[in-house]
Amino acid sequence: MKKILIALLSFVLLFISKPGSSQSVSEVPSVMIKNLNGENIDFTSVVKKGKVTVISFWASWCVPCKKEINNLAEVMPEWMKTMDFELIAVSIDDTRNLAKVKSYVNGQKWDFKTY
Repeated sequence: MKKILIALLSFVLLFISKPGSSQSVSEVPSVMIKNLNGENIDFTSVVKKGKVTVISFWASWCVPCKKEINNLAEVMPEWMKTMDFELIAVSIDDTRNLAKVKSYVNGQKWDFKTY
């Protein structure tokens, strides 16, 4: 399953970033998101131009979402060897669950941006 995910994502990333492609990548919307400390941050300041960025939306109660992020985190070091790659995880939990999100992220020792 991981090999299929890697192959599919690699194909999509190469197609989107292909110079001279007729496809255009739209800009990231300017919306406010919260970091793990509850501080508001403009999402446009999080995503860097020129980087291949995967944004994964997840929730503390969503088992498949957490599994996807862990699988991406596992292959991320390999991808970073060949391209300027970044993974960003955005929780869709509400503020009442912020403590759960923060403790889960810290427990997983994710070393990528999480909001």
